[in-house]
Amino acid sequence: MTIRIAGAGPAGLCAGLLLARQGLAVELREKRPLVGTRFAGAIHGIENWSTREPFTERLAAWGVDLGAALRACHELVLCDETSQRLIRSTEPLFYLVRRGAEETALEGALLRLARDASVDVRLGSTFGEELVDLDATGPVRERRACVEAGIHFDTRSPDVAAALVSRRETPAGYAYLLVREGVGSLSAVRFDGRPVSSEQLAACRRLLCRHVPLDISAPRPGAGYGSFSLFGALGRSDCWALGEAAGLQDLLWGFGIRRALESAALAARCWIAGEDYPRAARRELALPDRAMVVNRYVWDKTAARGLRVYAHLLCRSGDVRAALHRATRERALHRMLYPWVLPRVTRGLPHLAVPAEAAVAADLPVT
Repeated sequence: MTIRIAGAGPAGLCAGLLLARQGLAVELREKRPLVGTRFAGAIHGIENWSTREPFTERLAAWGVDLGAALRACHELVLCDETSQRLIRSTEPLFYLVRRGAEETALEGALLRLARDASVDVRLGSTFGEELVDLDATGPVRERRACVEAGIHFDTRSPDVAAALVSRRETPAGYAYLLVREGVGSLSAVRFDGRPVSSEQLAACRRLLCRHVPLDISAPRPGAGYGSFSLFGALGRSDCWALGEAAGLQDLLWGFGIRRALESAALAARCWIAGEDYPRAARRELALPDRAMVVNRYVWDKTAARGLRVYAHLLCRSGDVRAALHRATRERALHRMLYPWVLPRVTRGLPHLAVPAEAAVAADLPVT
């Protein structure tokens, strides 16, 4: 039997190589002629705080060595309109990755590992009417939750990571600047499903460059969106959905790569062990993620006014990564606030609302 995977993004490539290493035949098709074209040339981050162990340990447990594709980032510059604060952590806060087909980029590195594991990767090809076993085709427009627009560019500036929060310039989101080894990305992100205007992006660029001196050359436009599903749109018994095809996006800050890779590893494990992937995913990925929904609402309401307070508390914690881990794990307060917060979050994103019968069918508590 050949396992068919649609989509050669991080989730599809990771699932394919883990399955192939167990001696299974895997055919993976990607409609584009190259991997990584969706965000080619971008610099993104893979967060490192949602588990106590570093993400690199989780990758090592899967046997996935991304090598030079990962660059540990220990510092983040938090900015508002008038001030900035450097957040520093002994452990990496996140890992900077280039996106694209090069071997030092995330997709390029995963493609090499998949082919080394004998995955039959066919670029510029789709399955058509053939049955797909794993759907890793990326975000679904109807479930879009975060929208970003920005530029990717070349630079002589040193590596840096910065985030901007402003009541006026980053409504319902934030802007970020990431530079790694002469390549950078500067983008504004919204979590209300609305597009980022050129005026908003220009204002964010001015503010970020006011705080972080930056030399920009050969700017290239970049845009995208991420889809989110509260309970996980994890597919049917005959076709499992991975990553953003399953709506597994980070609703708080948009760190979706890690959730894509984790869903891929989980799907591979469930396939090999004959487990129920949707049920395992809801349990092990903590769906619905009440902490994420509540934190999204609280951040929207307080970050622009209280960024300095947040930065101060993080610096006082002594271990920034551990503080972020505690802040994003579900607690009794999250469970208590969730029923009140959920309709307020879904007011701007109505597709996130889930009928009670869907919750019952998923064997989850109705809220």
